[in-house]
Amino acid sequence: MKRITSQLSAIQEITKLCAFAAEARRILSDITVATEVDSDLGFLLGKLTTFQNEWIEHGDNLGTVLKHVDHQLQSVIDQLTKTEG
Repeated sequence: MKRITSQLSAIQEITKLCAFAAEARRILSDITVATEVDSDLGFLLGKLTTFQNEWIEHGDNLGTVLKHVDHQLQSVIDQLTKTEG
């Protein structure tokens, strides 16, 4: 049972990171749109950071990670089913 608890804790942490990453990507996308509309804002943000649009270059792997989480959860379900059976 300790192993299953550990697996579920790891899955929980991955899920939290996925939620954070999805929200961060959404916010960064909104900021990019805002800077395209307001050149003064784009100029100001450009002075504050040199990596403003670097996130666009990195692929969105959320779907792949969530598929992995699904497989991990299925593994835990299988283990529990064997334990109960």
